[in-house]
Formats: sequence, C-alpha cells, structure tokens
Amino acid sequence: MANLRENGLAFAASLLLAAGVKLAYSGIGPDDLRWMTGPTQALVGLVTGIDFTYETGYGYVNLAHRLVISKSCTGVNYLLAVFGLLTFTLVPVVSGQRTKLLLVGALTACAYGVTVVVNSLRIALGVALHEGGFAWGWLGAGRVHRLAGIVVYFLSLVAVHAVGRHAVRHAHGGAGAASPFLMAPLLSYGLVALALPLANGAFAARPHLFAEHCAWIVLVTLLLSALLTHRVGRRPSRGTRESARPASAFR
Repeated sequence: MANLRENGLAFAASLLLAAGVKLAYSGIGPDDLRWMTGPTQALVGLVTGIDFTYETGYGYVNLAHRLVISKSCTGVNYLLAVFGLLTFTLVPVVSGQRTKLLLVGALTACAYGVTVVVNSLRIALGVALHEGGFAWGWLGAGRVHRLAGIVVYFLSLVAVHAVGRHAVRHAHGGAGAASPFLMAPLLSYGLVALALPLANGAFAARPHLFAEHCAWIVLVTLLLSALLTHRVGRRPSRGTRESARPASAFR
C-alpha cells in the first residue's frame, strides 16, 4: 500500500497519457502524424539511401522501390510499450510526487526517441530483406518481414529494460532488482502486440491472420528469451570471476 501511495499519482498520469495517445492515434490521419513519420523516413533514408517524398493524406512514399511510410508504420503500440516499461521501472526509484511526474514527462520524450530510432531500423531491415528477395517457400516475404519486426521490437525492449535496470542499480548503490530480467519486456510486448489488438477486434475481423500473428509472437519471443537466458546463465558473475583469480593476483 505504501508503494501504491507513493507512485499512484505518477502511474495514473502515465496510464491517462498512454490512453490519450492511443485514443488520439485512432482518430487522426497521416497528415497529423508527420512528427513521427517525418523523422522516421529521414533515418530510413539515411540508412538505406532511399529518398522519400510526402503525399498528402497518404504518407512518405518512394514509387521506384514501392515503399510507403504511412500511419501504420508509426509504431505507436511500440511507443506505448517502451513508455510503460520505462515508467514502471524507473518511477518507483525517485522520491517526491513532483519529481515522479517530471520523470514521466522525461520518459515520454525518451520513449518517442527510442521509437523513432528502433522503428526506422526495423523498416530499414525490412527494406533490405525485401530488396534481397529473402523468402523460402511458405516463409514468404510477408512472413519474413513480420519475423524481422518481432525480433527487432522484442530485442530492443530487452535492451531498454536493461538500461532501466542499470539505472535502478545505480540509484540503489549497485543493488539490482531480483526479478527475472525478461519478464517485463515479455509482458509489455505481449500487452501491446496481443492484448491491445485483441481488444480492438483484430481477432473478430480476421481470426486466421490474428491467430498466426499470435503464434509468431509467442514462438519468436519465447525462443529469443530462451537463448538470452542461456547466454546470461553461462556468463560468470563478478563474484565468481573474483574467486577464480589465481592467488598471485591478490599479492
């Protein structure tokens, strides 16, 4: 209860802000989203060398490559995932209601920057896969693109959470959180990639496509989690490394 009293106002403000972003996004067109698609197409162009022009009411396009960066490419759900992940990781660390609310504002800007960068890399990777003709039978170009997007989004959420955990350890003088390091990224990605589309009627509209979408996300995120857990489990801790030093190292 004490934790809820301390962080409740900041968490409530974060939830209202996230709900407001999602609600506003559902009611606006491409022309109102250039604050996201503009920087995104600039970064994609920088990475790929492809120039985009803006078509009013449609988005940024390149006809030669048949590419469009429109409303569906903004990554707003990913933005909410990053914002929620950072908020619920970092807000409890700081003291004072005013400081917590100011931190929510700062994390909003941080989530925006992360989203633009990660989404641009995702699109650039999709372009490279498309241009390279990566497709193998049943694993067609569309599925390859989806697979790449899941990998980029999930691994970037893991990285964002790792940065947040590092900030928590620094604030606590080196004492880190004991919770599994993949639980929060899994929950945040599952919420925005599965729960939100389900609530918006994605399953009712296209049950087979949504079922495949869910299967891909569950399979890829669990596989990546297993690989990351195995890698972290094999890494010796600092205490283990210290104890493994030869006696001469302490002389």
